[in-house]
Amino acid sequence: MHYKFWILIFFIFTILLSSETKRASMSVVDLDKLEPEQITVGNLSEKEEELEEVEKFHESLKHILRKSRRTGVIYKDKLGKIFTNGEYRFRLTPEIKPESFSHIEYKIGNGKFRIYEEPVSLEEEGFYKLSYRGVDLLGNYETTHSYNIRVDRTPPEIDLELLGEEFPGTDGNSYYAPNVKLEVRAHDKGAGLNMILININGQGNVPLTEENSVFTKGGEYDVAVRALDNVYNLSKKVRIKFFIDNIKPKVSFSIKPEMKKINDKKYCKVDSLVSLFGKDEESGLSKIEYSHDGENWIEYTNPITIHRGSSLKEGNLYSFQFRGFDNIGNVSEPSTFECILDFLPPRTSIRIQER
Repeated sequence: MHYKFWILIFFIFTILLSSETKRASMSVVDLDKLEPEQITVGNLSEKEEELEEVEKFHESLKHILRKSRRTGVIYKDKLGKIFTNGEYRFRLTPEIKPESFSHIEYKIGNGKFRIYEEPVSLEEEGFYKLSYRGVDLLGNYETTHSYNIRVDRTPPEIDLELLGEEFPGTDGNSYYAPNVKLEVRAHDKGAGLNMILININGQGNVPLTEENSVFTKGGEYDVAVRALDNVYNLSKKVRIKFFIDNIKPKVSFSIKPEMKKINDKKYCKVDSLVSLFGKDEESGLSKIEYSHDGENWIEYTNPITIHRGSSLKEGNLYSFQFRGFDNIGNVSEPSTFECILDFLPPRTSIRIQER
């Protein structure tokens, strides 16, 4: 499967480096025969053994971007509309050059025909009508060729959104549950969207896929997204920073009156109050629960009273478990509170010593 995939990647970049070089070069392009093209790039895995393929992708992309800026790009969509990025130069040459051939003349829009001497540039963004015709020495004019061309120098627009509930942390950061998905909305009003590139924590610059737009591991994320249109206008980075919270809350307790440690055993009095506390510095504490049997859990709302009728284990041992939940749904491991309930006061007596 992977072998076929990389064969496909190699084939795609053969197109990018050959067909696209042809599109971006200053050689003759027959606009009537220019076929609609939609370049697609397959998914790239981030597995360590495939990093070399990712590097090949990066080099190919950089090569194409350099060439698009240096010699321009021409693109024809499926509707037959022709686009350039403003760097392309149109070279006009006669298909057949008889002995009587004189020159080629051209005009832009409704302007006057002028003699063609050097490649025609259309640099400013907008719509153009390029017309040209051949002229012979006898003053005969070829039927005029006309093409509507749009110069597109505007990169795509990007909007990012994390699909999941956001929880502002006490540290001012935004926290999400694992498996949060990054939704990228990109559109291009000109030549059309070609591809979206994603960079995660300074790594990547690879095509956006379903796999790399979902974040599961806990930690900090700094994600940058760029979009490329079909004449290789590259958008600026749109960044989003967030955290995935996979850290469990911390829970603790206090008791009044305080327990007494006697002979390495902890004793507590009847009617003591046990207060439970929780702390979560990421998404925030949601609730605390406690259970005397480890099965039936009760949400903690008020201090727990150790009354005389409390269920005790052997040796008058009173105990319960408690745990904390954060707003993401992370649950702490159950902690145990226990003490020996001492509800029998000491007994004393007095005796009269006879002389």
